[in-house]
This record gives sequence, structure tokens and C-alpha cells, in this order.
Amino acid sequence: MQAVRLHRTAADGTQYSVSNPAPPAALVFEHKVPLPQLTAPGQVLVRVHASTVTRDELTWPESYATDFPILGHDLAGVVVATYDGTSGFKPGDEVYGMVSQEVGCSWAQYVVAEGRELAPKPKGLSWTESAAVAMNGLTAWQALFEKAKFQEPDFSAVDNNGVMQQRTLLVTGAAGMVGTWIVQLASLAGIPVTAATSSNARNAAFLGSLGAYKTIEYAELSASSTKYDAIIDTAGGEPQAHCWDAVADDGILISVDSGSFGIAENKPPGKEHVEALFFIVQVSGAQMARLTPALEAGLVETFVSEVYPLAEARTAYERASSRLEKRGKVVLSIEG
Repeated sequence: MQAVRLHRTAADGTQYSVSNPAPPAALVFEHKVPLPQLTAPGQVLVRVHASTVTRDELTWPESYATDFPILGHDLAGVVVATYDGTSGFKPGDEVYGMVSQEVGCSWAQYVVAEGRELAPKPKGLSWTESAAVAMNGLTAWQALFEKAKFQEPDFSAVDNNGVMQQRTLLVTGAAGMVGTWIVQLASLAGIPVTAATSSNARNAAFLGSLGAYKTIEYAELSASSTKYDAIIDTAGGEPQAHCWDAVADDGILISVDSGSFGIAENKPPGKEHVEALFFIVQVSGAQMARLTPALEAGLVETFVSEVYPLAEARTAYERASSRLEKRGKVVLSIEG
């Protein structure tokens, strides 16, 4: 099959690793990669039609777990085979989801996935739109409803029956890929969400259209007297530093920024009672299935910035790591 694999050893003998990340040039498009095999109950073989490119994936430890790893986690495709009858899917089913590195990865024509990682693909969405959902949508869902413990939305009531939740929420990086999901889901759940951004001039109207209660620039956070019951930080760095000034003394500060592993151990004076945590998104077909009706009803929107064929994965990775003019994920279309 066709796939893109990371070659961990350069032509000059340089060894790439977490401490010496590979450049995009180490991503090699290959035509004769062995087809993955079903080996355990609950597994399915998926013909992948689209995957996504995640910025900084070449810096992740799991990207160096094997000699010639295939990258990619998001997918949309069609089930072509099952190991047994326990996966919940059958050949011909259109699915989408996020696969774990332990089983298989999705920059390939075929991937082995566990049934629990997948959900039926939303009707009316393209392959590329569907592929762009999982990692960002699941991160937002888990941050809001598992970690911050807000009440989940009722997608059958577009305005949440007019009921507003009492706890307040701030999200940094609100116009980014995870942030846009948080703003949309929070709005549907009746959460008064303030969207923090680097530029109101560029992003305020857009964030308002997604359901933000108000917008604020990062520089204003420390000076504001408003304190938030919950803050979800997707930006890290300086915006995260402002979050400590903005979070209530008994509030919760959640970060999904990859540089925030030690956030719980670095509380500033006066914030000892803030619950601070970092988490990494987990695969969940069940939660994907919760998002599906909202996508089918047009209650939430997934954004695709650029689409590249699998053979151009290097370029796609470079683009995903740069500042794009159009909002959304960089997607790989895997046809042929």
C-alpha cells in the first residue's frame, strides 16, 4: 500500500529522536508498505480516504517508537474487513475517528483501528471535513465536560432551552483549531464563554459568530478584574501566564498546550487552591458519536485550511507548522 513513513536515520547517518527531531524531509512517501494485519478482537481494517497533519508531530515521543513509523491519528474512511463481530462495524461502513499509535496510524491507504476508536461518519460531510474533526473535537469535549465538568449540551435543543450554566469559562487560543471547537461546544452547552485572542480586530467577529459571549485580548487579561471559574488554555506561553491572573482562586486551569506538562507544579503565590492540570486527548468513538448529530445538524462547524495528496505530506507538514491565512486543519486526501 501507499504510506508516508518517517525515516529516523538520515543519509549522512544522523539519528533523529525526540531530542533531535526529524525535519519534514525525513517523511518519505512509499508505494510498497506492507498492508497492516488484523490481530485482535474488536479490530477493523479501514481504507483511509483522508487524514490530517498536526503541527509539531515530529517532536512527539511516539513518533520515534519504531524504526519506520507511520504518522497521523485523525481519519475518515471505509471499513473493509473486521477481525470478528465485536467491533460494532461491518465492511462498507463509513467511519471517522482518531486512532492510537499502539495499533496503527493514518498517513496510509489502510490502517488497523479498534472499533472503540471510531464512530459512523456524519452524513453530509466530505471525507476531508470528517477527518478534521477527531483530535480537535475530542480535545475540546474532554476539556469541557470531563476535566472542567461542565454539563454536556443537549443537541436536540439548539439554544440549550435558553438555560445558561452558572460557571464562567475563558479559553485562550480561541480562534485556533481546538479553541474554535471549545467556543462552539461551550455556546451550545449554555456556558458563558469568553474568547481570548491575540487580536480582537482579526478574530472578534469570527469568534462571535461561533457563539463567544465576549472576546478579550491577552494583554487585557491581567488588568481585568473579572475572574473565571474555569480556564482552558490552548495557547501556552505568555497567554498562559495571564491565565493565572484571570482564574478564580478556587477555579480550575486546564492546559492542552504541549509545553505545559508541569503546570500543576508551578502555581504562583495566591493560587495554591487552583486546580491546575495538563492532559493529552484520548481516543473515544463514543464521544465522536456524541459529536455526530451536532455536525449533521450544522450546529458545529469543522474548518479545513488546505488539502494535499498523501504524496505531498512533507509540504503539508511544513504548511501546518506555519501561520496559514485560512483557518483550519491541513488535511491529506488519500485516494488512488
